[in-house]
Amino acid sequence: MASISIAYIYWEHPTSCTIIYTSGTIIYTSGTIIYTSCTIIYTSCTIIYTSCTIIYTSGTIIYTSCTIIYTSCTIIYTSGTIIYTSCTIIYTSCTIIYTSGTIIYTSGTIIYTSSTIIYTSGTIIYTSGTIIYTSGTIIYTSCTIIYTSCTIIYTSCTIIYTSYTIIYTSGTIIYTSGTIIYTSGTIIYTSDTIIYTSCTIIYTSGTIIYTSGTIIYTSSTIIYTSGTIIYTSGTIIYTSGTIIYTSCTIIYTSCTIIYTSCTIIYTSGTIIYTSGTIIYTSGTIIYTSGTIIYTSGTIIYTSGTIIYTSCTIIYTSRTIIYTSSTIIYTSGTIIYTSSTIIYTSGTIILCCTIIYTSGTIIYSYEFGIPLGSNVNKTF
Repeated sequence: MASISIAYIYWEHPTSCTIIYTSGTIIYTSGTIIYTSCTIIYTSCTIIYTSCTIIYTSGTIIYTSCTIIYTSCTIIYTSGTIIYTSCTIIYTSCTIIYTSGTIIYTSGTIIYTSSTIIYTSGTIIYTSGTIIYTSGTIIYTSCTIIYTSCTIIYTSCTIIYTSYTIIYTSGTIIYTSGTIIYTSGTIIYTSDTIIYTSCTIIYTSGTIIYTSGTIIYTSSTIIYTSGTIIYTSGTIIYTSGTIIYTSCTIIYTSCTIIYTSCTIIYTSGTIIYTSGTIIYTSGTIIYTSGTIIYTSGTIIYTSGTIIYTSCTIIYTSRTIIYTSSTIIYTSGTIIYTSSTIIYTSGTIILCCTIIYTSGTIIYSYEFGIPLGSNVNKTF
Protein backbone atom coordinates (compact mmCIF):
# COMPACT_ATOMS: atom_id res chain seq x y z
CA MET A 1 0.00 0.00 0.00
CA ALA A 2 1.31 3.47 -0.84
CA SER A 3 1.88 6.17 1.74
CA ILE A 4 -1.29 8.09 2.57
CA SER A 5 -1.32 11.56 4.14
CA ILE A 6 -4.61 12.69 5.66
CA ALA A 7 -4.99 16.24 6.97
CA TYR A 8 -7.97 17.76 8.82
CA ILE A 9 -10.01 14.64 8.45
CA TYR A 10 -13.40 14.18 10.10
CA TRP A 11 -15.16 10.86 9.58
CA GLU A 12 -18.84 10.69 10.64
CA HIS A 13 -17.82 7.87 11.14
CA PRO A 14 -16.92 4.26 10.25
CA THR A 15 -19.53 2.00 11.88
CA SER A 16 -19.73 -1.82 11.95
CA CYS A 17 -17.07 -2.16 9.29
CA THR A 18 -13.80 -4.01 8.61
CA ILE A 19 -10.70 -2.04 7.60
CA ILE A 20 -7.46 -3.76 6.59
CA TYR A 21 -4.12 -2.01 6.10
CA THR A 22 -1.08 -3.95 4.84
CA SER A 23 2.49 -2.73 4.37
CA GLY A 24 2.02 1.03 4.09
CA THR A 25 2.34 4.39 5.84
CA ILE A 26 -0.71 6.24 7.14
CA ILE A 27 -0.40 9.83 8.40
CA TYR A 28 -3.17 11.69 10.24
CA THR A 29 -2.79 15.39 11.11
CA SER A 30 -5.14 17.66 13.11
CA GLY A 31 -8.32 15.68 12.85
CA THR A 32 -10.93 13.59 14.65
CA ILE A 33 -11.37 9.89 13.86
CA ILE A 34 -14.25 7.89 15.35
CA TYR A 35 -14.59 4.12 14.95
CA THR A 36 -17.71 2.33 16.25
CA SER A 37 -18.05 -1.49 16.27
CA CYS A 38 -15.28 -1.81 13.69
CA THR A 39 -12.58 -4.40 13.07
CA ILE A 40 -9.32 -2.76 12.04
CA ILE A 41 -6.26 -4.81 11.05
CA TYR A 42 -2.82 -3.28 10.50
CA THR A 43 0.09 -5.43 9.27
CA SER A 44 3.64 -4.11 8.70
CA CYS A 45 2.41 -0.53 8.70
CA THR A 46 3.71 2.80 9.93
CA ILE A 47 0.93 4.94 11.41
CA ILE A 48 1.56 8.55 12.46
CA TYR A 49 -0.97 10.68 14.35
CA THR A 50 -0.30 14.36 15.13
CA SER A 51 -2.73 16.62 17.07
CA CYS A 52 -5.59 14.18 16.54
CA THR A 53 -8.53 12.89 18.56
CA ILE A 54 -9.15 9.19 17.99
CA ILE A 55 -12.18 7.42 19.50
CA TYR A 56 -12.70 3.65 19.34
CA THR A 57 -15.96 2.15 20.65
CA SER A 58 -16.84 -1.53 20.86
CA GLY A 59 -14.52 -2.91 18.21
CA THR A 60 -11.35 -4.94 17.62
CA ILE A 61 -8.01 -3.48 16.54
CA ILE A 62 -5.12 -5.76 15.58
CA TYR A 63 -1.61 -4.43 14.98
CA THR A 64 1.18 -6.77 13.77
CA SER A 65 4.79 -5.69 13.15
CA CYS A 66 3.77 -2.03 13.05
CA THR A 67 5.20 1.29 14.18
CA ILE A 68 2.59 3.64 15.67
CA ILE A 69 3.52 7.21 16.61
CA TYR A 70 1.17 9.55 18.47
CA THR A 71 2.09 13.21 19.17
CA SER A 72 -0.16 15.65 21.06
CA CYS A 73 -3.17 13.37 20.64
CA THR A 74 -6.18 12.24 22.64
CA ILE A 75 -7.02 8.55 22.23
CA ILE A 76 -10.17 7.05 23.76
CA TYR A 77 -10.93 3.31 23.77
CA THR A 78 -14.29 2.02 25.06
CA SER A 79 -15.45 -1.60 25.28
CA GLY A 80 -13.10 -3.02 22.71
CA THR A 81 -10.15 -5.35 22.21
CA ILE A 82 -6.72 -4.17 21.07
CA ILE A 83 -3.97 -6.62 20.13
CA TYR A 84 -0.39 -5.53 19.47
CA THR A 85 2.22 -8.06 18.28
CA SER A 86 5.88 -7.11 17.65
CA CYS A 87 5.02 -3.41 17.45
CA THR A 88 6.76 -0.20 18.41
CA ILE A 89 4.35 2.35 19.89
CA ILE A 90 5.43 5.88 20.79
CA TYR A 91 3.23 8.39 22.65
CA THR A 92 4.44 11.98 23.21
CA SER A 93 2.33 14.59 25.07
CA CYS A 94 -0.81 12.48 24.71
CA THR A 95 -3.87 11.62 26.78
CA ILE A 96 -4.93 7.99 26.48
CA ILE A 97 -8.17 6.73 28.06
CA TYR A 98 -9.16 3.04 28.18
CA THR A 99 -12.58 2.02 29.54
CA SER A 100 -13.85 -1.52 29.93
CA GLY A 101 -11.69 -3.19 27.30
CA THR A 102 -8.94 -5.76 26.80
CA ILE A 103 -5.46 -4.82 25.59
CA ILE A 104 -2.85 -7.45 24.67
CA TYR A 105 0.78 -6.53 23.97
CA THR A 106 3.22 -9.22 22.80
CA SER A 107 6.92 -8.78 22.06
CA GLY A 108 7.18 -5.07 21.32
CA THR A 109 8.28 -1.70 22.66
CA ILE A 110 6.00 1.01 24.08
CA ILE A 111 7.32 4.48 24.91
CA TYR A 112 5.24 7.09 26.76
CA THR A 113 6.66 10.62 27.23
CA SER A 114 4.87 13.47 29.06
CA SER A 115 1.57 11.63 28.65
CA THR A 116 -1.46 10.79 30.79
CA ILE A 117 -2.84 7.26 30.63
CA ILE A 118 -6.14 6.34 32.32
CA TYR A 119 -7.36 2.74 32.52
CA THR A 120 -10.80 1.96 33.98
CA SER A 121 -12.37 -1.47 34.38
CA GLY A 122 -10.34 -3.46 31.87
CA THR A 123 -7.66 -6.11 31.36
CA ILE A 124 -4.14 -5.35 30.11
CA ILE A 125 -1.75 -8.17 29.21
CA TYR A 126 1.93 -7.58 28.40
CA THR A 127 4.18 -10.45 27.27
CA SER A 128 7.88 -10.26 26.44
CA GLY A 129 8.27 -6.57 25.69
CA THR A 130 9.66 -3.25 26.93
CA ILE A 131 7.51 -0.41 28.30
CA ILE A 132 9.08 3.00 29.03
CA TYR A 133 7.24 5.80 30.83
CA THR A 134 8.84 9.26 31.26
CA SER A 135 7.33 12.33 33.00
CA GLY A 136 3.71 11.26 32.92
CA THR A 137 0.69 10.16 34.97
CA ILE A 138 -0.78 6.66 34.83
CA ILE A 139 -4.09 5.87 36.56
CA TYR A 140 -5.53 2.36 36.87
CA THR A 141 -9.01 1.81 38.40
CA SER A 142 -10.64 -1.64 38.74
CA CYS A 143 -8.17 -3.17 36.30
CA THR A 144 -6.34 -6.47 35.90
CA ILE A 145 -2.78 -6.05 34.62
CA ILE A 146 -0.56 -9.01 33.72
CA TYR A 147 3.15 -8.66 32.86
CA THR A 148 5.22 -11.68 31.77
CA SER A 149 8.94 -11.46 30.89
CA CYS A 150 8.75 -7.68 30.49
CA THR A 151 11.05 -4.77 31.19
CA ILE A 152 9.19 -1.75 32.56
CA ILE A 153 10.93 1.58 33.18
CA TYR A 154 9.27 4.53 34.94
CA THR A 155 11.07 7.89 35.27
CA SER A 156 9.56 10.94 37.04
CA CYS A 157 6.05 9.48 36.84
CA THR A 158 2.97 9.45 39.06
CA ILE A 159 1.21 6.09 39.07
CA ILE A 160 -2.10 5.52 40.85
CA TYR A 161 -3.68 2.07 41.23
CA THR A 162 -7.16 1.60 42.79
CA SER A 163 -9.07 -1.70 43.20
CA TYR A 164 -6.60 -3.55 41.03
CA THR A 165 -5.00 -6.94 40.38
CA ILE A 166 -1.42 -6.78 39.08
CA ILE A 167 0.64 -9.86 38.22
CA TYR A 168 4.35 -9.64 37.36
CA THR A 169 6.31 -12.74 36.31
CA SER A 170 10.01 -13.04 35.34
CA GLY A 171 10.47 -9.36 34.57
CA THR A 172 12.41 -6.24 35.50
CA ILE A 173 10.68 -3.11 36.83
CA ILE A 174 12.66 0.10 37.35
CA TYR A 175 11.21 3.18 39.07
CA THR A 176 13.22 6.42 39.29
CA SER A 177 12.13 9.66 40.96
CA GLY A 178 8.36 9.20 41.00
CA THR A 179 5.30 8.54 43.17
CA ILE A 180 3.38 5.25 43.17
CA ILE A 181 0.06 4.93 45.05
CA TYR A 182 -1.73 1.60 45.52
CA THR A 183 -5.22 1.39 47.13
CA SER A 184 -7.34 -1.73 47.73
CA GLY A 185 -5.79 -4.26 45.40
CA THR A 186 -3.56 -7.30 44.98
CA ILE A 187 -0.05 -7.37 43.53
CA ILE A 188 1.79 -10.62 42.79
CA TYR A 189 5.50 -10.67 41.88
CA THR A 190 7.19 -13.94 40.86
CA SER A 191 10.91 -14.12 39.95
CA ASP A 192 11.10 -10.39 39.27
CA THR A 193 13.75 -7.74 39.80
CA ILE A 194 12.29 -4.48 41.10
CA ILE A 195 14.40 -1.33 41.54
CA TYR A 196 13.17 1.88 43.21
CA THR A 197 15.40 4.99 43.33
CA SER A 198 14.32 8.30 44.94
CA CYS A 199 10.65 7.26 44.91
CA THR A 200 7.64 7.59 47.19
CA ILE A 201 5.54 4.42 47.35
CA ILE A 202 2.20 4.32 49.24
CA TYR A 203 0.21 1.13 49.81
CA THR A 204 -3.25 1.22 51.48
CA SER A 205 -5.49 -1.80 52.19
CA GLY A 206 -3.81 -4.12 49.73
CA THR A 207 -2.14 -7.51 49.48
CA ILE A 208 1.35 -7.83 48.05
CA ILE A 209 2.98 -11.20 47.35
CA TYR A 210 6.66 -11.49 46.40
CA THR A 211 8.13 -14.88 45.46
CA SER A 212 11.74 -15.59 44.51
CA GLY A 213 12.87 -12.18 43.28
CA THR A 214 15.07 -9.21 44.15
CA ILE A 215 13.78 -5.83 45.36
CA ILE A 216 16.11 -2.84 45.70
CA TYR A 217 15.03 0.43 47.34
CA THR A 218 17.44 3.41 47.34
CA SER A 219 16.69 6.84 48.86
CA SER A 220 12.98 6.06 48.82
CA THR A 221 10.01 6.42 51.17
CA ILE A 222 7.65 3.45 51.46
CA ILE A 223 4.38 3.70 53.41
CA TYR A 224 2.21 0.64 54.09
CA THR A 225 -1.18 1.04 55.80
CA SER A 226 -3.62 -1.70 56.72
CA GLY A 227 -2.45 -4.41 54.32
CA THR A 228 -0.72 -7.78 54.00
CA ILE A 229 2.77 -8.24 52.54
CA ILE A 230 4.15 -11.73 51.91
CA TYR A 231 7.77 -12.34 50.89
CA THR A 232 8.99 -15.86 50.03
CA SER A 233 12.51 -16.87 49.02
CA GLY A 234 13.82 -13.52 47.79
CA THR A 235 16.25 -10.69 48.52
CA ILE A 236 15.16 -7.22 49.67
CA ILE A 237 17.70 -4.40 49.90
CA TYR A 238 16.90 -1.01 51.47
CA THR A 239 19.46 1.84 51.39
CA SER A 240 19.05 5.39 52.78
CA GLY A 241 15.28 5.51 52.98
CA THR A 242 12.25 5.49 55.27
CA ILE A 243 9.80 2.60 55.62
CA ILE A 244 6.56 3.04 57.59
CA TYR A 245 4.20 0.16 58.40
CA THR A 246 0.85 0.82 60.15
CA SER A 247 -1.61 -1.95 61.06
CA CYS A 248 0.02 -4.36 58.60
CA THR A 249 0.73 -8.06 58.52
CA ILE A 250 4.16 -8.83 57.08
CA ILE A 251 5.37 -12.39 56.46
CA TYR A 252 8.93 -13.24 55.41
CA THR A 253 9.93 -16.84 54.61
CA SER A 254 13.48 -17.83 53.57
CA CYS A 255 14.38 -14.26 52.64
CA THR A 256 17.51 -12.15 52.86
CA ILE A 257 16.73 -8.58 53.97
CA ILE A 258 19.41 -5.89 54.10
CA TYR A 259 18.81 -2.43 55.59
CA THR A 260 21.52 0.27 55.41
CA SER A 261 21.10 3.79 56.86
CA CYS A 262 17.31 3.43 56.97
CA THR A 263 14.55 4.54 59.31
CA ILE A 264 11.91 1.84 59.82
CA ILE A 265 8.72 2.46 61.80
CA TYR A 266 6.27 -0.33 62.67
CA THR A 267 2.99 0.52 64.44
CA SER A 268 0.28 -1.89 65.54
CA GLY A 269 0.94 -4.81 63.22
CA THR A 270 2.25 -8.37 63.04
CA ILE A 271 5.59 -9.36 61.53
CA ILE A 272 6.61 -12.99 61.01
CA TYR A 273 10.12 -13.99 59.94
CA THR A 274 10.88 -17.65 59.18
CA SER A 275 14.22 -19.13 58.14
CA GLY A 276 15.93 -16.04 56.71
CA THR A 277 18.72 -13.54 57.29
CA ILE A 278 18.15 -9.90 58.28
CA ILE A 279 21.00 -7.39 58.33
CA TYR A 280 20.58 -3.87 59.78
CA THR A 281 23.45 -1.37 59.48
CA SER A 282 23.51 2.21 60.75
CA GLY A 283 19.79 2.93 60.99
CA THR A 284 16.85 3.37 63.37
CA ILE A 285 14.05 0.85 63.86
CA ILE A 286 10.99 1.75 65.94
CA TYR A 287 8.37 -0.85 66.88
CA THR A 288 5.18 0.25 68.69
CA SER A 289 2.31 -1.91 69.87
CA GLY A 290 2.83 -4.95 67.65
CA THR A 291 3.86 -8.60 67.53
CA ILE A 292 7.12 -9.80 65.97
CA ILE A 293 7.83 -13.51 65.55
CA TYR A 294 11.28 -14.75 64.47
CA THR A 295 11.85 -18.45 63.75
CA SER A 296 15.02 -20.20 62.59
CA GLY A 297 17.22 -17.51 61.11
CA THR A 298 19.94 -14.92 61.74
CA ILE A 299 19.57 -11.23 62.60
CA ILE A 300 22.56 -8.87 62.60
CA TYR A 301 22.37 -5.30 63.96
CA THR A 302 25.39 -3.00 63.50
CA SER A 303 25.63 0.66 64.57
CA GLY A 304 21.91 1.15 64.90
CA THR A 305 19.16 2.06 67.34
CA ILE A 306 16.21 -0.25 67.98
CA ILE A 307 13.23 0.89 70.07
CA TYR A 308 10.42 -1.46 71.12
CA THR A 309 7.34 -0.07 72.93
CA SER A 310 4.43 -2.26 74.08
CA CYS A 311 5.51 -5.10 71.79
CA THR A 312 5.55 -8.87 72.00
CA ILE A 313 8.70 -10.34 70.44
CA ILE A 314 9.21 -14.08 70.07
CA TYR A 315 12.54 -15.59 68.99
CA THR A 316 12.76 -19.34 68.31
CA SER A 317 15.94 -21.06 67.08
CA ARG A 318 17.43 -17.70 66.10
CA THR A 319 20.87 -16.17 66.22
CA ILE A 320 20.82 -12.45 67.03
CA ILE A 321 23.99 -10.37 66.90
CA TYR A 322 24.13 -6.76 68.15
CA THR A 323 27.30 -4.71 67.54
CA SER A 324 27.66 -1.03 68.53
CA SER A 325 23.90 -0.85 68.89
CA THR A 326 21.42 0.73 71.27
CA ILE A 327 18.38 -1.39 72.10
CA ILE A 328 15.49 0.03 74.14
CA TYR A 329 12.59 -2.17 75.28
CA THR A 330 9.64 -0.44 76.97
CA SER A 331 6.59 -2.17 78.42
CA GLY A 332 6.61 -5.33 76.36
CA THR A 333 7.44 -9.02 76.46
CA ILE A 334 10.40 -10.77 74.84
CA ILE A 335 10.56 -14.56 74.62
CA TYR A 336 13.76 -16.36 73.54
CA THR A 337 13.61 -20.12 72.89
CA SER A 338 16.62 -22.16 71.71
CA SER A 339 18.28 -18.96 70.54
CA THR A 340 21.73 -17.39 70.68
CA ILE A 341 22.05 -13.67 71.46
CA ILE A 342 25.39 -11.90 71.15
CA TYR A 343 25.79 -8.31 72.43
CA THR A 344 28.99 -6.41 71.61
CA SER A 345 29.80 -2.77 72.34
CA GLY A 346 26.43 -1.13 72.87
CA THR A 347 23.67 -0.32 75.33
CA ILE A 348 20.52 -2.22 76.30
CA ILE A 349 17.74 -0.54 78.27
CA LEU A 350 15.23 -3.06 79.58
CA CYS A 351 11.88 -2.05 81.12
CA CYS A 352 9.98 -5.14 80.09
CA THR A 353 9.49 -8.84 80.76
CA ILE A 354 12.11 -11.16 79.27
CA ILE A 355 11.83 -14.95 79.22
CA TYR A 356 14.83 -17.07 78.16
CA THR A 357 14.40 -20.81 77.48
CA SER A 358 17.28 -23.08 76.44
CA GLY A 359 19.56 -20.58 74.75
CA THR A 360 22.89 -18.80 74.98
CA ILE A 361 23.51 -15.13 75.83
CA ILE A 362 26.96 -13.59 75.32
CA TYR A 363 27.80 -10.07 76.58
CA SER A 364 31.12 -8.40 75.86
CA TYR A 365 32.78 -6.72 78.85
CA GLU A 366 32.04 -3.25 77.44
CA PHE A 367 28.32 -3.72 76.90
CA GLY A 368 26.22 -1.65 79.35
CA ILE A 369 22.96 -3.16 80.58
CA PRO A 370 20.77 -0.77 82.64
CA LEU A 371 17.87 -2.91 83.89
CA GLY A 372 14.34 -1.68 84.54
CA SER A 373 12.42 -2.49 87.69
CA ASN A 374 10.21 -5.20 86.20
CA VAL A 375 12.73 -7.42 84.46
CA ASN A 376 12.03 -11.15 84.83
CA LYS A 377 14.83 -13.41 83.55
CA THR A 378 14.14 -17.12 83.35
CA PHE A 379 16.88 -19.25 81.83
